[in-house]
Amino acid sequence: MRRNVKKAVSAVMALMMCTAGTGLLSVIAEDTDTSATITALPLGTYEAESFPNTEQMPIRTNIDGKVIQGDYSGEGFVYITAGTLSANIEVEEEGMYSITASCAQILDAGGRQQAVRINGIVYNYVLPYMDTWTDVNLGVFRLKKGENLIEFISQYGYEALDTITFEKAVLPEVVG
Repeated sequence: MRRNVKKAVSAVMALMMCTAGTGLLSVIAEDTDTSATITALPLGTYEAESFPNTEQMPIRTNIDGKVIQGDYSGEGFVYITAGTLSANIEVEEEGMYSITASCAQILDAGGRQQAVRINGIVYNYVLPYMDTWTDVNLGVFRLKKGENLIEFISQYGYEALDTITFEKAVLPEVVG
């Protein structure tokens, strides 16, 4: 029994260490309207402009005349200033999954608080000033088996997203 408790505590500590470097600031439970039908996507990398609801956020190639250094992929990128960029991601088994985004943030040299809502829970993170396209690990999150609603919300806004990758997380081995 004591050994199982030690293993459980070790697993929780490892998980906390995995997410500690992601810039996560807080977790907030929030109701969300998930009534819109969004086709579920498998794990993989997606162009932000290919998400189902980008009509509220036009595809851009620059931000107010300023070109972000480096090449974006696809037609352009989505600049979240209002609205929500969302997709259902389907996973075959419950577990820990990583979200990485190729993104930029040119509004605030001190960093800008951003938010992603996963199945109704809001996770805030700080995106540092980046005037080049940069791959940023947004965190490791528990997803349930089946469809999971992932929403990049404009809670604090002004985040440029080029590609977003959803993949099974690689967690450290727990020794016990």
